[in-house]
Amino acid sequence: MKLFWRDHFSIVFFFIVQLTLVSILHWADGFDRVDTIGYTFFLSTCLLLVFMWFRYWRYRCVYARLSDPLKSLDESLQKGGGVPLEAAMNELLRSQYQHYQERIHHYEQKQRDHVTFITQWVHQMKTPLSVIQLTLQDRNRLDVKSVREEVDRIKRGLDLVLYTARLDVFDRDFHVESIPLRLLVQGVIHENKRFFI
Repeated sequence: MKLFWRDHFSIVFFFIVQLTLVSILHWADGFDRVDTIGYTFFLSTCLLLVFMWFRYWRYRCVYARLSDPLKSLDESLQKGGGVPLEAAMNELLRSQYQHYQERIHHYEQKQRDHVTFITQWVHQMKTPLSVIQLTLQDRNRLDVKSVREEVDRIKRGLDLVLYTARLDVFDRDFHVESIPLRLLVQGVIHENKRFFI
């Protein structure tokens, strides 16, 4: 009920100003009978109250819904609406709920993909570590080349995780600049030459 009166305060205020102005005009025009002005005031007030009662009765479901907090998210998707305002409000809430659900599903899928990626990455990192451990167990036949290859695999795996972690904040890592492509390619080839061999 409070929400209804707050919503209609401007109508009541406008009515009082209008009725006062009409009464002053009647009085200034020489029609100085107070009982007629009082009757006009009373009749207009009764009509306003009937209008307000009808409006409240028609929109009571809307005001009740807006006044009471929701106990669950599904309550926002109620059917009903004998009035256009309630039907529009229901449609708005339905579309917001649908957008909310889509966003939740999107983030859940991202979370599942992230967990899958991390799980696969951990398994990939276990292999080079196992090889290094086996190589280090046989101290007589220590193969530095093999250890170096496995360390390179671990380094590539760590770089892969770092690059993947930065995919969501790509705009912070992306800097547009002019570079000599030949020098860049030569540097990458030199850095990975053992892997290529």
